[in-house]
Amino acid sequence: PICRGVGSIYSPSTMVAYIERWLIHAQGNFKGRAILLAHPDVAEEMLSDNGQLIADFEEAYGIRLVVFADVSIPPNSYRIISSDTGEDITDKFGY
Repeated sequence: PICRGVGSIYSPSTMVAYIERWLIHAQGNFKGRAILLAHPDVAEEMLSDNGQLIADFEEAYGIRLVVFADVSIPPNSYRIISSDTGEDITDKFGY
């Protein structure tokens, strides 16, 4: 894995926290469904426990998530795509 200049590789649980912060920022501004592309370790964390974390996020933030593992996504990154438009909206609500 690569750090992309950060100097460290974040754990999957840390990346899940970053994804949750994205959802908090998007809440109320983005409605509908989104595709989450994440490193396989992060996707596995999101999908563990029969997807309970995703269900909790969907209920809390009103954004329906479909999670895909993507080996081309670095461990310290993720991409969120609007299911309706196909637009990459990661930077729109990220920080």
